[in-house]
Amino acid sequence: VNTTNPYIEVTGMRHGDIQVSGGLGVSGDLDTSGDLDVSGNLYVETGDTIVSNLNVGTVTATDIHASNIYTNGLNLRHLNDVLRTRIETLEVELQNLKEKYEEMENG
Repeated sequence: VNTTNPYIEVTGMRHGDIQVSGGLGVSGDLDTSGDLDVSGNLYVETGDTIVSNLNVGTVTATDIHASNIYTNGLNLRHLNDVLRTRIETLEVELQNLKEKYEEMENG
């Protein structure tokens, strides 16, 4: 489908390459064996969006809500918790060092 219409509703379509210059609204399944190029907006109203390989130069999002995000087997939520704990530990250690330094200065 190659069109300049601002909005296209697709209930079921199989095609090699689909190019949309406006917005693509999908109420059912969109199966493409080739490339899906959307220069406008891509809206998926129902179902899941499953992508085996996604190569994107830049992703800008206002809000991302996800229960788990895995990157190369790394759970980012777990990493965030580990880093927060480590930062808190370092802050305590730094405070202890400051206090020891002040004690040494005041001798």
